[in-house]
Amino acid sequence: LFAHLGRDPVPCGIMKQRSPRVFRWVERMNALDADIPEYGGDYPGRYLADDAVPATLGPLLAQMGRELFPELTDMLAALVDHVARTKPQTGDPVAAKPHQRSVAMIETQFRGVSFTGGAQPYALFLWQRVTDAYEGMDDEAQRSVREMLEPAGLLPLIDAERPFRVERRNHIEVWACG
Repeated sequence: LFAHLGRDPVPCGIMKQRSPRVFRWVERMNALDADIPEYGGDYPGRYLADDAVPATLGPLLAQMGRELFPELTDMLAALVDHVARTKPQTGDPVAAKPHQRSVAMIETQFRGVSFTGGAQPYALFLWQRVTDAYEGMDDEAQRSVREMLEPAGLLPLIDAERPFRVERRNHIEVWACG
């Protein structure tokens, strides 16, 4: 929310006007300290017991699943096709120029509306951060994550097969194949 809405004056203004509590949450999440003067005094900032996930997060996760996966699925398919056609070697830059973000165009959709977008290897790099964290968990933690993601339709986030990786070397995305 901060990267896409909180830094741009127009959507930030809309968020402040229509959803001031969401804006305030975004602001707090980017503060170095608790940043909760509206609660007064010595309000104890703490997490929910036993790392519980609030039920109110469910609808947000479900919306993410509905909105993200059509494009992510199409992007992954385009990247798989791109790698199959170009046969990059491990360490090869993902694009011809370091500033080039997309390596192919995709036809996809957002909220049921079709659009043409770019297949960005960097998105795969970010996706891998999620799956790497998941794979580093013990069995019980993985089970807990699966139980949280399944009702929201987000299991493809950790289950989707990705036959290659994107890594960063010297501030440039590179392929990690085979």
